[in-house]
Amino acid sequence: MAVIAPEWLLRISTPEWFQRYGRRVEHSNLPKSEAERAQLSIAIAADGEKLLQAVESSSMRDELSKLEDLTTLRRVWEEQFEHVNGQLRSREVKAMPSPATLIASP
Repeated sequence: MAVIAPEWLLRISTPEWFQRYGRRVEHSNLPKSEAERAQLSIAIAADGEKLLQAVESSSMRDELSKLEDLTTLRRVWEEQFEHVNGQLRSREVKAMPSPATLIASP
């Protein structure tokens, strides 16, 4: 998206995105406590959801939707996250699709 629509991406980005995604995520950079990791996971989920919604409402939707990375992002979000009582949360393992169909990420 940054190559195809850099101005659009800059308009929808938040300062927090630059803090979260401005450098490569390494295990050593992740929060140490389980509660902080869960909080970060939900923040990342909300960021992805915002990006996907922005694509859907964009005049560039057709062009952006052809991007393989966006297709992967959409699939991962559907696999990993859900809305329950209006709240975004990580899916419980039992609510996830079959492991054979999940996207594996390093």
